[in-house]
Amino acid sequence: MSKKQAVFAALAILSCGSPAFAADLWQPSVKDEGIYEQRSRWDGFYLGLNGGYAFADTNNAPFNDAGTPVASLGDLGAEGGFGGGQIGYNYVTGRLLLGVEADVQAADIGDSTGSAFGDASTQIDAFGTVRGRIGFVSDRTLIYATGGYAWADVDSRFSTGAFSISESDVLDGYVVGGGLEYALTDNWSAKLEYQYVDLEDRRLSIGDASTKIDPDFHTVRAGLNYRF
Repeated sequence: MSKKQAVFAALAILSCGSPAFAADLWQPSVKDEGIYEQRSRWDGFYLGLNGGYAFADTNNAPFNDAGTPVASLGDLGAEGGFGGGQIGYNYVTGRLLLGVEADVQAADIGDSTGSAFGDASTQIDAFGTVRGRIGFVSDRTLIYATGGYAWADVDSRFSTGAFSISESDVLDGYVVGGGLEYALTDNWSAKLEYQYVDLEDRRLSIGDASTKIDPDFHTVRAGLNYRF
């Protein structure tokens, strides 16, 4: 066999074998398919609804002008329900999920307390957060931690004798929490989440009497997300 004939024979063998070789080379393994399914199931933008219950660490302490505590009003243990929506984005690499989420809720979270010293009340009408998320994906299950910025529309009132003062402000703070999310389908997922919201303190004064209100609260919520 001449050199030219040998070259043509080699090319013929390669042309017959290359399609099978290429198919073997690009055929995903079972492990690769699982990772791809997880990424396609969790990656991307999503919208959702949530609702739940809040119970507060909202405490107040009355002071005089010298900053000395006076007779206690009792604690403000604000609690109540809320509901709203969220929007977010997930990025999945391997089993690690990184994301960002923003939510806003209408709320009816409040309490009042009083004594011979005076009366105080607080009411949270709305709140929201902008948070990062980091989690671990295992098939259809996501376990994650979350944290970031929080705000709330807080109405506070303090009265003593015939005098009273009230303020309504949007207070800033931070939020931390975590949750569990489960993919019902490739587009729909349900979640159960806990958050702790810590807002800046507020001080209300009437004459030489004042009270400090610390509007912090915990939330437990359920949610439903649709991923595009």
